Amino acid sequence: MNQALHLIKQLAETFSRLLTEISNPVKALNNLALELEKCISEISDVSLLLQTGKDRKAMEAIIRFTELNENLIRVFLNLKMSRSEESEELTIDDMSLKEFYTELNTVLKELVEAFHSQDSVLIGDLLEYEIAPRLESIKILGQDLS
Repeated sequence: MNQALHLIKQLAETFSRLLTEISNPVKALNNLALELEKCISEISDVSLLLQTGKDRKAMEAIIRFTELNENLIRVFLNLKMSRSEESEELTIDDMSLKEFYTELNTVLKELVEAFHSQDSVLIGDLLEYEIAPRLESIKILGQDLS
């Protein structure tokens, strides 16, 4: 019975978050700020975790980043729809959202290739020096929109 209640609570929280993403994407982006901060810290440490044999912890950080990125994509799509013409003016690091995510996707493809070749140094470098700064830029955009 407790397990069922826990599952219902999780579903309610998920639906509430999704509703906020649709009805108030700026608030949803700000709600992700704490997760962004934590994710930036975690993925910056992945290289060290991999080098010290803490592969599981490193993979957990990468999974959390992947989930956060999915949330961010939904929020940005909802933000674009809610702001119509205004969203064209939104920029991250002096790039449109489309340009920003095109560049991020290029880095993510490199990350996938690094995983396939099991290049832990490249994995760590991409996360720490390419992806973490981009997440910081997203966090700053959320603060600017508030």
